[in-house]
Amino acid sequence: MEKKRRILSGLIAVLVAITLVSCCVVGVTFARYTSSYGGSATVGVAKWSIDVAGPSSGSTDVVFADLSPLMTEYASEVRTHSTAPTLVATITNNSEVDATVTVEAVEAENFFLTEDGTPFDFSGKAYTEEQLGGIFSIEFFSDAAGANALASTKLIPEGELTVYAVVTWTSDDETVYGADADARDTWIGENIGKIAYTITYKAVQA
Repeated sequence: MEKKRRILSGLIAVLVAITLVSCCVVGVTFARYTSSYGGSATVGVAKWSIDVAGPSSGSTDVVFADLSPLMTEYASEVRTHSTAPTLVATITNNSEVDATVTVEAVEAENFFLTEDGTPFDFSGKAYTEEQLGGIFSIEFFSDAAGANALASTKLIPEGELTVYAVVTWTSDDETVYGADADARDTWIGENIGKIAYTITYKAVQA
């Protein structure tokens, strides 16, 4: 009888312990309410679109009118003669942000050409390509009169920029001038058919 009483007491103690453990687990699990929800976030990307249109439809190649040296005789002043301002491009900012546009030109890899457009061969000729390198130059303007020199230009959305270029023939320099410059100009007219530039248009977000 005493043994049964001890067994019963032990069972009651075990049940009490299990009940306490269960209460602890339940209490920890449901100590607070928590809710989770899902969602999404989107950010619109501002449109970037720069359009460069050449003077003729579908082409950005430019052809200038023929250029000759200044016909005036040398009188101690450098003689220059330029083409009329020629439209080379119309640039439109179709973006949703401002854009800074820069126009640059460098002499093409084959700068001096024959009349048919092939590279001129200076082998055995009276002048070298280096001796003629500084005679021709090109400048850009934002107006048809060639009054406003073109630097980097800020275009607002839907803004438009017209680009004009002027090519200049400089006859005289520090070492060749007067009659010698006339002879050099004449040789150019007899041998060189064309000169060629590479024009680049660069736009970055302002």
